[in-house]
Amino acid sequence: MRERLFIQYEGEEPVQCQVVDGSGKPAAGIYRGGLQDMAHFTQGRQVVVIVPAKDMLCYRPVVPKTSLARLRQAVPYLLEDNLLGPLDEYHFALGQRDSGGHLPVTIFPFAMLQSWLSPFDAASIRPGVMVPDTLCLPLAEAQWSLYVDESGVRVRTSQYEGFFAEWENVELLMASLLADSKAVPERYVVYGEDIASYTDQLSVLKQQLASDDPESWQELSADLFQLCHENYATLPPLNLLQGSLKPKAQFDRQLGRWRLAAGLLLGLLLLQLFSYTLSYWQLSRELGWLDEQIEMEIHNGFPEIKTIRQPLNQVNAALRQLRAQAGESQYHRLISAIGLASQAQNVNLQELNYRNQRMTISLQLPDLQSVNSYEQALAKQSGIEVKVLSAKKKDKLVSARLEISGGRK
Repeated sequence: MRERLFIQYEGEEPVQCQVVDGSGKPAAGIYRGGLQDMAHFTQGRQVVVIVPAKDMLCYRPVVPKTSLARLRQAVPYLLEDNLLGPLDEYHFALGQRDSGGHLPVTIFPFAMLQSWLSPFDAASIRPGVMVPDTLCLPLAEAQWSLYVDESGVRVRTSQYEGFFAEWENVELLMASLLADSKAVPERYVVYGEDIASYTDQLSVLKQQLASDDPESWQELSADLFQLCHENYATLPPLNLLQGSLKPKAQFDRQLGRWRLAAGLLLGLLLLQLFSYTLSYWQLSRELGWLDEQIEMEIHNGFPEIKTIRQPLNQVNAALRQLRAQAGESQYHRLISAIGLASQAQNVNLQELNYRNQRMTISLQLPDLQSVNSYEQALAKQSGIEVKVLSAKKKDKLVSARLEISGGRK
């Protein structure tokens, strides 16, 4: 669980704060100072702001089972008659609808909420939760929790309901609540940092609220801020930041910080994608042009090929067919004749030229008789015609040039 930073804000500075670890235990002492000085405590932590419940009203209208969005639209009109001003001047925070259809609703002036949020915005602190101090008091079945100080009495009556009363109005407000027999609890626990200072006021309240059973009334010394963060960890109360004021997720906030960098990165990616698309388009055009050239050359060289599907395979097949139709070429026939004649002679073949279906060869033989023998060996082969172009003796060898043509087809 994430660490939390609890800040008690009563409408002015200085304020006090404390870091609480994931298990709900304080990770450091209580710090008192301005909000600007507390901004560095918020890094990586959920910020829980505790605000005074003064001027807040709690109602429990019966509503049908429907979506939360529809309830947000309908509830203000259900409670409009209980308000002194126009609906747009109030903020409505909804709790959880119970099995009987009752929906806890906390109402307070919207301008008051804005006055609380403005100093936090100025200090670059984004509250994740804002909760009235009455709903941070301990909660137990059939019990009301009270906290007393010089300003008055804070009372928590249920998970989503509580109220604040100044000392001069406490008795009247309690009498109104106790008139409903269903609202009467079995036990009252009173907390305060200096309870002894309010002995007279508490005696009047005890007579009004508690029976003669000593266990129905208990007084404990405690600090309001400590009670708030201790009980929040076990039972998170109503978050006043709802609707349009609901805090953004951590990812959204981080994205806002990196929005410029993310925009630049997206621009680079789009530019790279455009470059790849342009290159692909250019290569596609070149490939199409090459395909057209290949088809043109195939049609010129092999007019019998009408439809081109696999150019390489079709050209190879056409070439194999031409070789089969042509049989042994003139060049190969002459080469074969020269090879056969050279087997029985001591011949040093030096040069070979083929042109116009005639083969001219230059060779060295031991003597002139060998030249005549070589000429005869060629002439004996079917269709071969031989003509001695020259024969000169040099360095005890005879250099001769012969022209060969013909050959069996």
